[in-house]
Amino acid sequence: MELWELGIAEAIAGYRGGRFTPEDVVESTLERCSKVNSILNAVVTENVEEVRRVAGDPSQFTPERMAGLDYLEAC
Repeated sequence: MELWELGIAEAIAGYRGGRFTPEDVVESTLERCSKVNSILNAVVTENVEEVRRVAGDPSQFTPERMAGLDYLEAC
């Protein structure tokens, strides 16, 4: 499975387990978007710098901020 294919619960488990970082997931997702968006035309506005900034900000991924996100995938 590629990182861009992960659901929220899988991504958080990977962050918590130290298997990959939010930056790894962002880069994988950006790479995938660059390959398929010309076909899908799904991304209207890119904000690559902001996405990378947030992914690299450890304060965005504290246990308190991620609490409950594991359950979003089930909704």
